[in-house]
Amino acid sequence: MSELRIVPQGNGGGGRSDEEQTQRLLEMAGRRPEVPAEELAMIKTAARAAWQAKLRQRRGSRFSLPGTRVLALAAGLLMAVGALWWWIGSSVTGPSPVARVETIAGMVRMRASAEQRETPATALRVGQAIPAGTELETAGPDRDAPGRTCLRRAGGGSVRVDRGSRVRIASLTVLEIERGAVYVDSGVGPERDGAVEVRTPMGVAREFGTQFEVRLLDEEAAMRVRVREGMVVVEQGESSHSAVHGMELTLHDDGSVVRRRVPAHGPEWRWVLDTAPRFDLEGRTLREFLDWVARETGWQIRFADPGIEASAETIILHGAFGDLTPDQAPAVVLPGAGLRGQVKDGTLVVSAPGP
Repeated sequence: MSELRIVPQGNGGGGRSDEEQTQRLLEMAGRRPEVPAEELAMIKTAARAAWQAKLRQRRGSRFSLPGTRVLALAAGLLMAVGALWWWIGSSVTGPSPVARVETIAGMVRMRASAEQRETPATALRVGQAIPAGTELETAGPDRDAPGRTCLRRAGGGSVRVDRGSRVRIASLTVLEIERGAVYVDSGVGPERDGAVEVRTPMGVAREFGTQFEVRLLDEEAAMRVRVREGMVVVEQGESSHSAVHGMELTLHDDGSVVRRRVPAHGPEWRWVLDTAPRFDLEGRTLREFLDWVARETGWQIRFADPGIEASAETIILHGAFGDLTPDQAPAVVLPGAGLRGQVKDGTLVVSAPGP
């Protein structure tokens, strides 16, 4: 396989060191909650007391304790302290998160539940775990400094929340919109875990392997659903409406429905690109990168000749492309791979550089 480095990093080697892999696993697992200071002090005090008691016992004996027994005693004590630490950590962790914060732009606040609105909301942080029941608000107290965020779903795919929204993450597969908009990418292949349902005061949207947006239009007293991939079924009272990729439904509170075609790429999806989840370029193939670009932008990928297409499977990339959005990243990555890309009518054509 060919290997290409887009942005030189660290040790300059072709693969990841054990330390880097361990660090990456820890980052994916997320930060464990800190043990409270009082309980940590109790652990230290108990461990010190137990060790001192054993030392006194040994000094009072006519025979010295063999070195192997000293080591065994120390190991046992460390295991006991570790078990207590794990138990305390588990007791404060609570339920498993249903998502984790991937990106944030602007002001985004959260509450543990909708019932806590009388209490001040806290600022959302990148990497933060999101348990079921969490309420997100992408605006300040007076809807100033609105923000956006992208959550990486525990069941695969992502959820993105647009500006001026209030959304409750009810469970792994249920979202509740009070205002604003969400975009759902329910994932593909083995990473996909359960269909997502988006509930609003105007209706419920259920997806079938898809990417779609649900938005409440306050000025029109309507709910709009745009389907980028797959199919969505929208239920409004006794009525049911379906939409497939490339279709938009606008459902008004009087029961009327307006349908129109919508492209899979273009300005309609600009905010979705701006909040796309990160792509780790390091150690990935060019094909994987292009697949990510296609899914996030809605573009088709076409290769100028079969040889270039075959090479995409074997070229290994290294480094990073910073904060570039999926539609901007090819302009940096492809030249580093000795290729060029041109976008025309929603198709990214990958070819050899010109003369």
